[in-house]
Formats: sequence, C-alpha cells, structure tokens
Amino acid sequence: MGKWKGETLSFTHFAELVISVILLSACARGPRVQFQDFQPQDVAGLTDYASQNGVDMRLWGILALNQKAVFLYGGLATPGGSLRSVLLRSGDGGQHWKEVMQPETGSEITELVFMPDGLGWAMVMHTLEGPGRTYLFQTTDSGDHWQRLSE
Repeated sequence: MGKWKGETLSFTHFAELVISVILLSACARGPRVQFQDFQPQDVAGLTDYASQNGVDMRLWGILALNQKAVFLYGGLATPGGSLRSVLLRSGDGGQHWKEVMQPETGSEITELVFMPDGLGWAMVMHTLEGPGRTYLFQTTDSGDHWQRLSE
C-alpha cells in the first residue's frame, strides 16, 4: 500500500488507477477523425461517420447565423473520455461541413455565441477526466478563422 494525497491507496485502487491511465493514454492517441469537406445527407451522417471510426460525437449544440451559415459544436469521445473538440461550419445550409477550428485535445466546445457583425466566441472546456480548464476562442470573420484568447 502507498500514500496518495494523504489517503491510503489499496492495491485494487492502484490497479484501477493504472488501468485508467493506460486507457486514457490510448484514447488520447485514438482514432484520427477529420471532417474536412465532409458531405453528409443529414446531421445523423456526421455521427454515423464518427461511429464508423470508433468514436462518439457529442454534439452540444447547433447555431445558425443565417439560412446558409450553420455551426455544429461539441467533441469526439470514447467511453474513457473526451478525445478532442469539434467545430463544424456549413456555408450552404447544412449540405456540406468543414472543420474550422484547430481541435483541442481532451476537450469539447460547450458554448458558441455570435454578434450580428460576425464577432463570435467559443468556450472550450477540457473534459478528459471530468470538468477542467476552460478556454475562450474568438472569431472576427463569422467563424471562418478562430484564435485562442485565454491561456
């Protein structure tokens, strides 16, 4: 038995911890799913595409700026936790989708807001081992390009 943060750690708990670390490490190196110019027949096609690549797509929301510009946001995950964030943009009302933000490992996009002038923000929360750090990203061109504001 060892000590960990002032608590006794039994062999069983130690083994569970080691297995969890191994599984999370494998997940972090997990499947590489990209959505560049993906053309689904409907939104279900996105989640089917992710499932075919061994991951689940967790959609937190959808946001339309107008009839053509639409965003889907959330993350890719396995039962072990979040793999990375996902921000998809459609410029044709949802017929074609493109990933527009560099994915953040171990996180999900949990909120997306825009002003009428094209200024927008995305809240990215690290969720690999439960709620973690939150980062703010900004766009000034209606979501074509994104920049991290907070460290």
